[in-house]
Amino acid sequence: MNGEAEELINALKVNDRIEVYEGREEAVEPAEAMDKLAKMGREALPALLRELEKYLKEGLARYYAEYIARILGEIRCPESISALVKILDVDWDDYAVEAAISSLGRFGEDVLDELYRYLDEHGEDELSAITVLDVINEFEGAGDRTVNALIGFLSHESENVRAYAARSLGRFGDKRCVEYLEDLLDDVEIVVDEAKLSLRFILEDSPYEYRSILLRKGLIGERRAKEVLREVSDRLKSVIDQYSEEFEGDDVYEVNRAFPRYLASKNLAKAFKELAEYAFDEFVLDYEGYKAIVNIADRLDEKGKMIEEEFGDLITILDVNSEFWRQKVCKVEKRGFKGSYPIAEVENEVVKWLREDGAKVAKYRGFIVGRYSDEKIVIVQVFELEGEVNVELRLHGEDWNEEEIGDYCRDFWEFVEKLSR
Repeated sequence: MNGEAEELINALKVNDRIEVYEGREEAVEPAEAMDKLAKMGREALPALLRELEKYLKEGLARYYAEYIARILGEIRCPESISALVKILDVDWDDYAVEAAISSLGRFGEDVLDELYRYLDEHGEDELSAITVLDVINEFEGAGDRTVNALIGFLSHESENVRAYAARSLGRFGDKRCVEYLEDLLDDVEIVVDEAKLSLRFILEDSPYEYRSILLRKGLIGERRAKEVLREVSDRLKSVIDQYSEEFEGDDVYEVNRAFPRYLASKNLAKAFKELAEYAFDEFVLDYEGYKAIVNIADRLDEKGKMIEEEFGDLITILDVNSEFWRQKVCKVEKRGFKGSYPIAEVENEVVKWLREDGAKVAKYRGFIVGRYSDEKIVIVQVFELEGEVNVELRLHGEDWNEEEIGDYCRDFWEFVEKLSR
């Protein structure tokens, strides 16, 4: 029988050939061999586990590893749990990891002890915790041990883990979780959203209990209604207030047409989501209605992202929460210059210098942005402080190297110093 198992395992490697890796041939799943190995059950287990050990030592993505992980989920022998858990640490083969997660989930609570050991080895690592939650979410039902495991994740240091655990508790729908989920309503937004949704599902037959929880936490009621109205009004007002704002610099016509669309998309999307969430909490909207409005908001948000991609920093310079401001900052220098040189003239000379140096330039509210590439950006601000003209130079992006930074700063300050003489 061992010989037959080895032969079938070799058949699992049908796609592990250069022709398939290079895309010259299509991968074909060895369904017949997989089915036969699954039916052999425990007799095939030693050979399958030996093959997985070889795969883990080799450290390369292989089709057969995914197939073996799936077969082990069919056989469901406790002896294979440890091997499947080892695959969770694989960072070179997502398909094998996904197959291991699915197969471990088929064991249900029998895998929890091994998963606890796995977590002990990884400490408070976010990815490991999320991987374990992925496994738990494959369970068909939730017993006491499953619920207790999920409750344990609610105190994890990662907000993403806490949010995922809260969502998972809602999926299993156990009323013992209500008090723990209520405690999460004081957490950060991402966690509150998931806890609230789970509470709604768990208390679907007890709407007054759900509403009383939200009232206690100030998430609905008169105070919250005023907050929502104020936030939505502020966002809509910002669209109107900034609709006529204009850039100066290159491509002004296209940028000035895109700018109001960008602000409208981002702010209206946020406003719609706020209104939908509040209406959902107040039972004005059912879940389907809530999702319909959120989908509209997501489409608006997507339009804003498309405009960002087209115009980059020319659009996002206003948004302090945008990725633009989170680019790598390579250098920040600031110098003050005595004298009465008008700030507007300094700005104009800086714009001229940047353009002559090959940068695409835009100005807005005292900022001058010179873009050499998407990852090679200069931001200059000119302002007056205590009788001096101050100039701040910032270099952003991954494309700057150390030598360039030094040369660029030297040339820039030599140019500015000439203006102040």
